[in-house]
Amino acid sequence: MSYSIGPRNSSTVTPGELANHTGEFKREIIKVTDGVYVAIGYGLANSVLLEGTDGVIIVDTLESVEAAIPVKQAFDKITSKPVKAIIYTHYHSDHIGGAGVFAGNREVDVYTQDKTVEELNRVAVVSNAIYRRSMAMYGSFLTKPPFINDGIGPFLYLNNKTQVAYIPPNKTFSNEILKITAAGLNIQLIPTPGETNGEIAVWLPDKGVLISADTYYKAFPNLYSIRGTKFRNPDSWAASLELLRKLQAKYLVPCHTRPIIGRKKIDEVLSNYRDAIQYVQDQTLRGINKGLTPDELVKTVKLPPHLGNKPYLREFYGNVQWSIRNIFSGYLGWFNGNATYLFPLSPRERAKRMARLAGGEGALFLKTQEAFVQGDYQWVLELTDQLLLLPSYRKEAKQMKSLALWALGLRQGNAGARNYYLTQGLEVGGKLTIPSLKANASIFLNLEIMTILKLMAINLNPQKSSNVYMAAKFHFTDLDDIYSVNIRRGVAIVVPYTLDRINFTVICSSIVWKKIIGNFMKAREALLRGELKIRGSIVEFYGFLGLFGDKILEDSPF
Repeated sequence: MSYSIGPRNSSTVTPGELANHTGEFKREIIKVTDGVYVAIGYGLANSVLLEGTDGVIIVDTLESVEAAIPVKQAFDKITSKPVKAIIYTHYHSDHIGGAGVFAGNREVDVYTQDKTVEELNRVAVVSNAIYRRSMAMYGSFLTKPPFINDGIGPFLYLNNKTQVAYIPPNKTFSNEILKITAAGLNIQLIPTPGETNGEIAVWLPDKGVLISADTYYKAFPNLYSIRGTKFRNPDSWAASLELLRKLQAKYLVPCHTRPIIGRKKIDEVLSNYRDAIQYVQDQTLRGINKGLTPDELVKTVKLPPHLGNKPYLREFYGNVQWSIRNIFSGYLGWFNGNATYLFPLSPRERAKRMARLAGGEGALFLKTQEAFVQGDYQWVLELTDQLLLLPSYRKEAKQMKSLALWALGLRQGNAGARNYYLTQGLEVGGKLTIPSLKANASIFLNLEIMTILKLMAINLNPQKSSNVYMAAKFHFTDLDDIYSVNIRRGVAIVVPYTLDRINFTVICSSIVWKKIIGNFMKAREALLRGELKIRGSIVEFYGFLGLFGDKILEDSPF
């Protein structure tokens, strides 16, 4: 009997290569050219200082207060000029979380594209899921070793204990290049969709300095992130790289990994980076049109050696196979074209039938043990997933799955895959529970009120509300806006107007309601202080709150 030993769907890099890649994140402040400094190694992302005549501009602010403080201290040693503006290249947490540290008590202009605000509100409704998967992908609760790095940075300095000091942008723009003068510097903010639709590059034409955000970093691009992302369009990403290449920058400053100096080198790197994205995109579409499924595509589409062997296209962060699956899903959705998968058996039913095929649960367990002894760990994962759905061997299956995950993780050179394997291995083995995400005031209180109401809707308890018909009107005094939440047998419908039939009206500022929903303030406390008023039945109001998630429920006396 033969076995396929080792991990399937692995990256092309080894743990040793990933360890050597750590040198890319040596903690230091690099002077790129006069008036341009980049802080590397303080957190997952870089932060860039642009020194002007009468002040400074900060491009990206790291992920947390704790990450930003030492960078601010280092920048203060370079210049004592005040911060005049902050630029967010996009909405990802490692670029916006430390803004308050750099601004201090000053009111500063915060620039970004308007899509950044839209995207931040969009991901808020799945923030708990993304948080848990991010903690696994970035290895936030792993010890070192076996943790090595995060592929594009040394570590993510963000967890359930860190603080975030996000400042909402007050200078936004749309799809056209925005030219500004700040601190005496001529700056162009260039839309460059890639990792996000709202991503922007920062171009200083007088200095030949291009801050490329996450359009380029020294690793294969993350065309799909296993923490969970919407479709990242490779065509848009490749077009953004071509746009940046044509600027002929003398200095390229990525927001992850180290700067590149020299027009010729920058042109070569951006060209190859663009070509790699285009190659994977085009060859995947070519295979799709031949009728190949995602599982077949990942076996046939490979980067050619002249691209895949480039040090800045090694799969330390992004992964070609994940990218292929992202492209397939982005163009055709979840269905792979095989009618077998239109209405598949439930996982439990499939597990029962697999056990019968093996000769019973005991026989399936023995086959799993045999695969484990042979080191066929991917097969172990697939078999233990069946055993975990059956009653007889769940404890043993968990132990084997935990060890198999750990074994696969230790072999991985892709940082995200490595960290995810190892973290989930600890979780399955009962050695780690990722702490719950705590709402952070600086981000939560700056979400749009419609997003807050939608967060309520997705936390509606369908059992408690299965026979409920109720409507609440919300008058937010600071916005002078009216909304209604209509509960109709397990569904909460949010509309920006008054319904014909209302059970009660909630009157307060949008900030007060955000504090109540985010558990920063109890409704009872707000009522006593006069910050919240209910026009109608207070009993119905508390009954309404009791239909939603635990945070709101804590405040209900019922």
